[in-house]
Amino acid sequence: MASATLWIALSMVLMVAVVRSDYNQPPYDSDFYKSLGDLELIANLTTKEDAQKVLPAVGTQFDCLGEPSAEVPESVHSLRPGDIKVVSSVGDSITAAFGAKSASIITITTEYRGISWSMGGDETVESVTTVPNLLKKFNPNVHGWSIKTGKSDSSNARLNLAVSGAIAKEVPGQLVRLVERMKADPNVDYENDWKLLTIWIGGNDLCAVCKNNPDNQPDQYIAYIRESLDYLHTVEKVPRLFVNLVQILDVSRLSEVSGIICSIVHFVACSCATTDGAGAREQVRLAALEYQRLTSELVTSGGYDTRQDFTVVLQPFFIDTQVPKKGDGKSDNTYFAPDCFHFSGKGQAACAIALWNNMLEPVGQKRTSWTLGEAPMCPSEAQPFLYTRLNGPALSVADNTHTATPLSTKTTVIAVSAVGCGMLVAAIAAIIIAKKKSKVAVSETTPLVKDASESNV
Repeated sequence: MASATLWIALSMVLMVAVVRSDYNQPPYDSDFYKSLGDLELIANLTTKEDAQKVLPAVGTQFDCLGEPSAEVPESVHSLRPGDIKVVSSVGDSITAAFGAKSASIITITTEYRGISWSMGGDETVESVTTVPNLLKKFNPNVHGWSIKTGKSDSSNARLNLAVSGAIAKEVPGQLVRLVERMKADPNVDYENDWKLLTIWIGGNDLCAVCKNNPDNQPDQYIAYIRESLDYLHTVEKVPRLFVNLVQILDVSRLSEVSGIICSIVHFVACSCATTDGAGAREQVRLAALEYQRLTSELVTSGGYDTRQDFTVVLQPFFIDTQVPKKGDGKSDNTYFAPDCFHFSGKGQAACAIALWNNMLEPVGQKRTSWTLGEAPMCPSEAQPFLYTRLNGPALSVADNTHTATPLSTKTTVIAVSAVGCGMLVAAIAAIIIAKKKSKVAVSETTPLVKDASESNV
């Protein structure tokens, strides 16, 4: 039986979580995680010495050969991996590699940008699997990748402008700062270098979508994505840019990741997708489908294919990605940081390989989920270029539909009890949170939500 001290500590942490949940903000501040760290130590889940350790990143054997183009290509549709001179990214805590090497909640707020899936540049691909480290095999002088640890404004971040806790609304501002940083970087020839930019955003939006904040709803989400792409393509006219726009993951699947600490973090960080009940999870799932559908429509409209030196390619590997499972059917938490919310180094590596392979797969034939243990692909002699909408096979894109399910007002009840050792103690507290959710009325004549997972672009 757990000690009374543990249950009292757990009660205090949950009560803090209840208060914080009203703010709709992911728990990225150190005070919250410190309280979880104290709980972890009290529960004897780890020692203070072990908690300070960091986990190793995951490497990959990669023996592909490839050279840059004999002459710098004028067209983005003739771009080889070796032609990329600069890597960059915007997004949220996943791209910041929040907690990716942490062995304990105590160090979870560290951002290990050097192993970020799309931007890490620590060591080599044999020890740290990231897209920049894969690119180094084709161009050892590629620039912009992050190293070691630090926030987005640190020197280690370089051209990784991702900010933990960010939502889609903040991406346009991140891009403005990114362009400014590129122009000021003496290692970047802004006008002539081919640049790779990876954008992945929306997890935090989905985590709050049941709170009915207009900023997180699908129509506003896609408005911010459009504003971001328009800035790059039309306003700033960033030259020689290949944009990876990675489709969002359905975060309601996080409810399958289990554990004591997991439940607390999920309640605070992403209650819509985890602890708020089946109705809220369904709202998240449908919102994710709508994010994906609207993003697909925006990119396939052709509006960003009007310049020879610019394109946006939708990379869909997250659409159908499921929580990794062990042989007993339980979640394989080795792919997650100790908070069960962010990716570990192992998860970051899996994302890196999945993104890399998407980049080398034709539009319309890209995989929509990662395959655990898969190897990174090599460019073929027949098609040595990064695939775009205009240099691959003819497209055949079909949209299918899903029926939306109406949601209703619900009440979440959380009971927290503390038991004193050796004493008869009644339950200390019961905390009842009434969370009003606006009803989503859906009639038989309501337009159906289209499933982007079957609109593979």
